[in-house]
Amino acid sequence: MAAGLGFNFVTVERNQDKINSIHGVRMKLPSCCFDEAECAVGIVHLENYSRDWDEKLGVWRAHPRHDEHSHGSDGFMTFTDGYVPEVEFSMPISRNKGIV
Repeated sequence: MAAGLGFNFVTVERNQDKINSIHGVRMKLPSCCFDEAECAVGIVHLENYSRDWDEKLGVWRAHPRHDEHSHGSDGFMTFTDGYVPEVEFSMPISRNKGIV
């Protein structure tokens, strides 16, 4: 039914290394644009995605905190794991000779 409405789905393989997924978000997030009103809940989840401090060892725990914010953030990680931006190709133009 969704395909009949023009939706095409692509299965994204989950990155097994959570740290690599988090790094992928950090790399792609600066180039993202969000509708502040429509994405308000998702933005709250991304802003509050965190990990806990281990008082006993005095270090940050290796894995993120699993709470209501982790689900929305994991969804965004799936996006960044699967998103490949379209690359526009243009020929460089020399100022003196036209196309190089």
